[in-house]
Amino acid sequence: VELNLQLNRGRMNFKIPIRLTGYIDPFRTLAAALISVLVDLMLVKITEPSLKAISAKACEKQKNKTKGNEKCLKSRARAARQVQLMLKASSKKRKAALGADNGLVILLARYGTSLHLDFGQKWFLTVEKDTEDQFLLSSCASKNINVTVQLQFLASKDSLTLPGSSKQFLLGFYDLSSGEEAAGLYVRYSFAGRTYDVTFYDNEAVELPNSRAKYIGPSYRV
Repeated sequence: VELNLQLNRGRMNFKIPIRLTGYIDPFRTLAAALISVLVDLMLVKITEPSLKAISAKACEKQKNKTKGNEKCLKSRARAARQVQLMLKASSKKRKAALGADNGLVILLARYGTSLHLDFGQKWFLTVEKDTEDQFLLSSCASKNINVTVQLQFLASKDSLTLPGSSKQFLLGFYDLSSGEEAAGLYVRYSFAGRTYDVTFYDNEAVELPNSRAKYIGPSYRV
């Protein structure tokens, strides 16, 4: 067996023969092929348990993610229906508070994580309009929900008190905590003609008006 290397440069041709072997041994060729097959089989046998374990772990992770999405979807839908039932009563309470000298008006409230982000004020009205895929995407992508209606519904004319436990169990709320960040509650409210904002931990008791709330300015300017 020979390997010929040829180079053409102008009118000159260079040819270099390289002798690889004088003959081909069928036995050695067959033996080399069999050894290669045996090595491949051994590698498959050695790595197969690890590959199965990795595959099983990936399947379990996907299964848990699917279950988590389904739970999120059901919880969000249930909370949305509850908020829809609160709308009329919450609106009446808001009007009464606006007409009172020391009325408590909830201007903005968010529950969940990343409270500086706005994921939609009327999220609870799109439940029946979205397809299941769209709703699943929006519910699992939302880091917080607007709970202005819920807090105004739970408030009296001049105050709001919530227990020191997770707010996910309140009407119109659901679990929005993540593995990296705990849920919280942000509230901007108006009381006696002045506007304030304050943030609470999820398990913290809530009292409005609150002495540690930050004063923003007169209500007519905010």
